[in-house]
Amino acid sequence: MSRKHCKAAVMLAAVLLMSSCSEQGVTVIDHDPDKIIVLQPEGDIRREDEPVVEAVRLPEITSAQPAAIPESAATTTVIAPSEPPDIASELSLRLDGADESGYPMLDLSGTVTKKYTYEYQVTNGDISILGPNLVYVGEGFDFDFIYPGEHENARVRWSLSGNCGTIDQKGVFTAKAKGTCTVTATDITNGTSAALRLHCITCDDDVDFIPLVNNIPIANKSFPLPKDYDPGLDPNARAAFLQMQADAKAQGLNIFPISAYRSYTYQQQVYAGWVRMYGSDADLISARPGHSEHQLGLAIDVNSAEYAFANTAEGKWLKAHCSDYGFILRYPSHAAREYTGYAYEPWHIRYVGRSVAKSVEASGKTLEECLNIDSYYR
Repeated sequence: MSRKHCKAAVMLAAVLLMSSCSEQGVTVIDHDPDKIIVLQPEGDIRREDEPVVEAVRLPEITSAQPAAIPESAATTTVIAPSEPPDIASELSLRLDGADESGYPMLDLSGTVTKKYTYEYQVTNGDISILGPNLVYVGEGFDFDFIYPGEHENARVRWSLSGNCGTIDQKGVFTAKAKGTCTVTATDITNGTSAALRLHCITCDDDVDFIPLVNNIPIANKSFPLPKDYDPGLDPNARAAFLQMQADAKAQGLNIFPISAYRSYTYQQQVYAGWVRMYGSDADLISARPGHSEHQLGLAIDVNSAEYAFANTAEGKWLKAHCSDYGFILRYPSHAAREYTGYAYEPWHIRYVGRSVAKSVEASGKTLEECLNIDSYYR
């Protein structure tokens, strides 16, 4: 993957509570608000026994405008850690509502098999590196750096530890072999620096970490999740959704979930169902297992998985106000498919935190464009 050299960056303050697995249960990890969360603009601001949903009557699918997907609601339990962040020791999720297609609510609680942690970049000073912690072997990424305020024009020297890739003095990293290495940007004037651990992978099976871009967790066609990553719905996303739901209700609107967290196994079954129906066109309307934002625990589908939802009072209100609660419309138009890899889904919202959500909304662009990443299957 690659991107154009970034000449400007916007620092965003966003507090996200992310989830990770442990042997005892699903653990909530504090997504540190002091960590760098930056959108990279070019000019303006611009990544068991679970039942499978069986075939249903849908409009005829075309590559340009695939059919909508009705899906089921979730019931998930998230167990908080014994140490900070300071939140309730046990958070239960029961999102009220019924699936209009008639599917029953599902219990998607999964089995925790491994602990995962977020690998934030290490900083010595204010400098931060922009870019992902994942690069495919044989591909490259044009990393950049940012200094807030007076240091925004600082010059850096790029260096690399490890033998899985190379980096030049313009920040262009090329992955040469599977493995891990660390890229460092050092300010040549005062010696402050930032270091980011990079994972060079050849396929999905190499992923045993959480993909981050500018410390924002990402799951798309380019950024896969570990098969056994099983966090449940993120508690901060849960709280934000319930507040949004309550505020909409106060205005006479009914916004309810039809699908929230999904495990790898459940997504595997859902995707297989759509492949049976539509063959390769299924990739336009459903994520392959390991590539779903629902497994990331940060996505919720609401009300009705039909394009007509966008023209309802609830659909219009959601588009206008979801960023107030830290959500974005993740697949905002048919034209956005060029960047996201998926067709228009006015019912699919993704939690990113309010500051990031507001910046993405103001840009009128997709998260992939804002982070300068791609989304296609290798």
